[in-house]
Amino acid sequence: MQVNWKPVHLANLIQAVDGRRPLESNSRFLAWYLQDLQDAAALQGLPYCPHHDYPKRPSRALRAAMYAQDRGLAEPFVRAIMKGYWSGQQDISDLDWLKLVADSVGLGGDELAGAALADEYKNRLNQNLTHAVKQNLFGLPAMVAGGKIFLGNDRLDLLRHFLSARPPHLGVQNGPRPGRSAV
Repeated sequence: MQVNWKPVHLANLIQAVDGRRPLESNSRFLAWYLQDLQDAAALQGLPYCPHHDYPKRPSRALRAAMYAQDRGLAEPFVRAIMKGYWSGQQDISDLDWLKLVADSVGLGGDELAGAALADEYKNRLNQNLTHAVKQNLFGLPAMVAGGKIFLGNDRLDLLRHFLSARPPHLGVQNGPRPGRSAV
């Protein structure tokens, strides 16, 4: 299966569709949300220790991820960025740190830093936002397969089932699979 990565700035998506802003919600929801992040990480056996100023502005990291994708290294780069952000208290807006990550996965750090600031990648990030809105997305992470939206990492099992079984009760007949994308 091929995944078509499409980085999207979540805050911009929420603004575009007038969606729920989790970190601006009431204090009870925010307490639940932060606990849920910790619980989800624990369930996966992952450490949870985000940057002390969470959330950080992700634009540079998103643009850098597109640069990594252009060079066939999106997955190792994104994994390293996510690990550093969610469990290593790293600042995903810090160009020096992004350069270190780039070098660690075989990308040129200086070139990646340039891409993180380039209008080309800013424009592509905006195009991804437009695409996400047209796909009726309202949150992230989201995966679209066969015209169906699978929202959140807690829906990955439903996506796996859909892609492997494609039963009629999910609204798609068995047969050739339409293109898939991950946003």
